[in-house]
Amino acid sequence: MLPQHQSVAEVLKAQLAKVGMTANVVTTLDSVGDFYVNLKFLTATYPNARPGVQRLLRPFAKDSIANPCKGDYPQIAIDAAKIMALAPDDPAIPELYQDADRANAEGAFIIPFVWLDYNAAYATDKIGGTPKYVSNFIQYDSFYVKKS
Repeated sequence: MLPQHQSVAEVLKAQLAKVGMTANVVTTLDSVGDFYVNLKFLTATYPNARPGVQRLLRPFAKDSIANPCKGDYPQIAIDAAKIMALAPDDPAIPELYQDADRANAEGAFIIPFVWLDYNAAYATDKIGGTPKYVSNFIQYDSFYVKKS
């Protein structure tokens, strides 16, 4: 568990205690093995900072290691396939991400208790393009390295 995930888990534990729920925070040096493979825990912090369509494919693809329950999420899969078929700057992409987020929220597949703030900075003299954000994630495919 990364340090920021430990603090998030402790805050969540305290908030759940206020409404009468007990949470035990267990740290591990093998989160992939302990949670995703061997299912030793019922839940885990999930640092979903993957760019682009990977933020859908990684946790929601039926055969993904990041989908420990092997759930089937057809609407999210459809939205991901549509996104992959489009050009990176297609104006339809943000709405497709919103559709996938809505399907996740309605099904309560992954419940986002806490959103960690991920920031990115870059040198404009070396990197070109305009940053695009979709559901609070920067789309790195909207950048390019300038020729020297």
